[in-house]
Amino acid sequence: MKTVATLAAAAILSLAASTQAAVMLTVESGAFSQTVVGSSLVNNTAITVNGYTLTTNVGVSNSPGTASNGVLQITTISIRNNGSADPLKITLSATDYSAPGNPGDLLTLLSSIGGTISGNAAGMPVSFQSFADANNGQPATATSTPLQSFLSTGALLESFNNDITAPFARSLSSNYSLANVLNLSLSPNAQANISGTTITFIPEPSALALLAPALPLLTRRRRA
Repeated sequence: MKTVATLAAAAILSLAASTQAAVMLTVESGAFSQTVVGSSLVNNTAITVNGYTLTTNVGVSNSPGTASNGVLQITTISIRNNGSADPLKITLSATDYSAPGNPGDLLTLLSSIGGTISGNAAGMPVSFQSFADANNGQPATATSTPLQSFLSTGALLESFNNDITAPFARSLSSNYSLANVLNLSLSPNAQANISGTTITFIPEPSALALLAPALPLLTRRRRA
């Protein structure tokens, strides 16, 4: 089986081959919403929203993908709550992936999240989820990995990381899209540094045998 470390390394290498895909970063908090669009990445973008200071070092896509993987990645997003009471929602999305695999193939959708938080009150939530859309919608919503959720412990500095997968069936007639969504609540003066990655890859034969029973269900959902 492929390890997350191997996939992450392959993802970083494949980003160098990215084309001019539309990458969209949307930040929402309360009634505020701001969207930034890049040709293949959103780079060094500073956004001030509803009492938050937010800096994205790199939000990038390798669309149309490679023979190894499709990648959508926030390498680092730095967030500080300067006094807001509203939670923050950050959505990164990209379209027009035509690889890996061929139309109709069953892929694995991997969602990986990691980061640190300092000065946060106990019980404040952080969640991350990855999405894929066989019909190339933006942002992708049709297929998702399970939600990954974490609660702050109230420690001066805390870290978290996890990864999770789900099956994803490509359409017979369309490229596909990817998205990931980060939701978090920070107490005043708390800071977070978070990286999140969404990857599609062709499962190895042993994993494919386990995922095969899910293919008819995914096909029925896609046709519904």
